[in-house]
Amino acid sequence: HFTSRLLLWAEAAHRPIAGEWRTSIDLGLQAELEEEVHHTVDLLKDQGARHAATVVLDNQSGEVLAWVGSPDFWSDTSGQVDMVVSPRQPGSTLKPFLYALAFDRGVTAATVLADISTTYQTSTGPYHPRNYDRRYHGPVRAREALASSYNVPAVGLADRIGYATLLYGLHQAGFASLDRSAEHYGLGLSLGNGDVTLLELANGYRTLANGGTWSPVTWWATPTGQTSPDSAPRRVVSRASAALALDILSDPVARIPGFGLSTPFD
Repeated sequence: HFTSRLLLWAEAAHRPIAGEWRTSIDLGLQAELEEEVHHTVDLLKDQGARHAATVVLDNQSGEVLAWVGSPDFWSDTSGQVDMVVSPRQPGSTLKPFLYALAFDRGVTAATVLADISTTYQTSTGPYHPRNYDRRYHGPVRAREALASSYNVPAVGLADRIGYATLLYGLHQAGFASLDRSAEHYGLGLSLGNGDVTLLELANGYRTLANGGTWSPVTWWATPTGQTSPDSAPRRVVSRASAALALDILSDPVARIPGFGLSTPFD
């Protein structure tokens, strides 16, 4: 999958398809993760899992270290569909970007958000968000709301900063697959109702890890001097807001209300 994508990128960049190329792939890591993806899908097959993908980026350089687009490239059941670059709904994984944008607009980790039954009047009709546990948790701190991945406070936060602001921030963070209007996504964008790619998502989290500054991924072992406006590093959120979002995501106490005392993160 990686080589197929590499050839497409090279063709788009008018790079001659000749000679010896040295990519950024870590062959040992690549082989290990191919086995791990195959093993994980095998473990979950009784629950209906058939496909999985993973991509590993170096936070500092943006180099692609591993790229597994499916459990088995030669499988006759969509094995050649590359799920690293196939857009799909990301669910709650967009919430940290929402909160980081809100932190730059006056919200703090201690801000109290309302997790109560709320109906929003939208152009397509009433919108009534619910949490995955089908319960409301009353007044909650932003720290707990993000760490526990509550839906209702996230929608309220999107309403507070504006879903157009959220979409713009996600575009700045590299989510080019979100190519519809802000009105098309509406408040549901905070819960991941728009399709993005795994590569965009991984590089978005890399943006948070790099202090809120986005930069493109690279697939070559050495820098290629990318200078186009689309590839120039850009600030998405402040360093402080990125650090706060990461601190909340790594807070085991704040996630207890939503996920309990024992989680896979342990």
